[in-house]
Amino acid sequence: MDKKEFLQKLEEALLEKMDISDAAEHIRYYNDYINNEVAKGRSEEEVIKKLQSPRLIAKSITSNTDRANKYDSNISNRTEKSHYSYDNYDNNYHNNSYNDDRYKSYSSGPTFSINGKPINGTVVKIVMFIIGILIVGLIIAALGLIAWVAFNILLPIILVVLIVSLIRSIFSGKR
Repeated sequence: MDKKEFLQKLEEALLEKMDISDAAEHIRYYNDYINNEVAKGRSEEEVIKKLQSPRLIAKSITSNTDRANKYDSNISNRTEKSHYSYDNYDNNYHNNSYNDDRYKSYSSGPTFSINGKPINGTVVKIVMFIIGILIVGLIIAALGLIAWVAFNILLPIILVVLIVSLIRSIFSGKR
């Protein structure tokens, strides 16, 4: 089974139990996972062989979603299919014109991973916040260094030049 077939089967199985936006997130995850593993030098077939069957993965995802939804009083029946049908979603899909790029459109932003494992968005935000604080700190330190040089080196030099000019003008008789 190749990546195209794997993702098609996974999508079909997920759409039986969840709406298209939830299914798309899972499809995007597996698409990115396979791409990352292939980028590391593994073959597409090898990566897909190590994954479970698409139906089993979908069953695992939907059963976890079902259990979570039982405890969520704000959602009446989240596992019910959305008003979008599979056929309206992508007619080209049935014509075997599968395009991996369509899953990238569901991304909520850039994704980050380390060794092929996705990093939680909150962790990325925290790291970016810390980096921002460090950059602001460096800018403040640079401005502080400039101020120190101005007051401790340049100001005395300017004062000495002014005093020397004043003394010259006094003794040369020019006022």
